[in-house]
Amino acid sequence: MLFKKNLAYDLSLFEEAPEDCFNSKSNVIKISKTKFIKNRNILRKKTITSVICVSVVVLCGATNLVLGQVKLSELTQRVFNSKKLLEESKNDETRLKMQLESFLSLGEIEEYSKKLLMMKKPEPYQIEYVNIFEQNKALFGRRID
Repeated sequence: MLFKKNLAYDLSLFEEAPEDCFNSKSNVIKISKTKFIKNRNILRKKTITSVICVSVVVLCGATNLVLGQVKLSELTQRVFNSKKLLEESKNDETRLKMQLESFLSLGEIEEYSKKLLMMKKPEPYQIEYVNIFEQNKALFGRRID
């Protein structure tokens, strides 16, 4: 039967490791100083480029946000001005209707005609009533003999 190794019961992990294991530099890659500087410069250029790209994206986003707020405030101001103009127009309409009604009242018309036009009410002898029994229509353009 095969047993799988279980690390929970592996007591060798708790034993002290030999000191040469820590002092050995077998996992270190040695490169020349010029190559190290070249790699470091490439890494710096990539980092600077990525920082600039992220900054441009953030700046564009912030600009878009500010422009959106400006447009929103302009539209809000236009709506407010339109509502104010509508309210003023409604008030003017009501005022003009009331003024028109006051000009067209029968008492005002009678007073205007008496004072300014010097008209009088007709006397009963001046009124002539017309009775039409046979016809209820008027004919235009033909002579009736």
